Amino acid sequence: MCGIAGIYFFKNNQSVKPDMVQKTLAALQHRGPDFQNHFSFDNCTLFHARLSILDLSAASHQPFLSEQKKKGLVFNGEIFNYQNLKQNLGNLKTSGDVEVLFNLFDQEKSNCLNRLNGFFSFGFYNSETDELHVVRDRYGVKPLYYYQDEEKLAFASELKPLMRLIGPQPLNANAINTYFRLNYVSGKETVFKNVYRLLPGELIEVKNKQTKICNWYTIPQLKTENSIEEILSDAVKIRLNADVPVGSFLSGGLDSSIISALAKQHQNNIHTFSIGFADEPYFDETRYAEMVAKHINSSHHVFKLKNTDFL
Repeated sequence: MCGIAGIYFFKNNQSVKPDMVQKTLAALQHRGPDFQNHFSFDNCTLFHARLSILDLSAASHQPFLSEQKKKGLVFNGEIFNYQNLKQNLGNLKTSGDVEVLFNLFDQEKSNCLNRLNGFFSFGFYNSETDELHVVRDRYGVKPLYYYQDEEKLAFASELKPLMRLIGPQPLNANAINTYFRLNYVSGKETVFKNVYRLLPGELIEVKNKQTKICNWYTIPQLKTENSIEEILSDAVKIRLNADVPVGSFLSGGLDSSIISALAKQHQNNIHTFSIGFADEPYFDETRYAEMVAKHINSSHHVFKLKNTDFL
């Protein structure tokens, strides 16, 4: 998990204030404790907080910039097939997926998106053409919020850093009412007026000072000869690729048990993790997770929370 944010000004000679920069990075830091930074172009500032998974070196720090510092990328997520995609990109300076995405989008723009196997949200700015693209993955795994008025367009992984960029906004009474009834707010609406989610498979394009929001992905009607087991196994396998240790959450339920069992097939020394409730035995399901862990022979870890831990 990383954190991204950005702000684009439609009028020239506008920029973010220094205190706003630090407040935005501070609001993103919990999403990326390893490194936080920003970069300002004439009309756009990009922010990033990094949790290092692939290529742990400083070369993959973000915002990721072109050599002339005319283009920049902030990216949250992972491109699982980056090794295949990089084969036609020439000599790259890094070993992770950030530079691969940067080069692909720089060369092909949104035409490259359907080739990406992964989950992601990112912002890409080209100061030479004064174009900004903000993109969310097919199924909305990675969050992304945005705001626009006559002066600016801003985006962020979460509402809190977005508010640092745009200031306080009025509450959306309808969305709040929906939240208290359903425990979530669906669609584009959020609990603040004028602040919206970028929906799964959508992108924002700012070109010639005009903003366009469109779908880059629609669910295709495809038939596959592969079995569900083969598809799931492949999906788990590609997610185990990392330059840091990888584990699996295991609740003891059907979904996490299948994923953990498949992960064990591809990584023999897999570690599994469960969270239980020491003071609430009715809600504690760690015994089921321990049964699964014993069956698949994983290195299992249990964390028991007490009521006082929530105070």
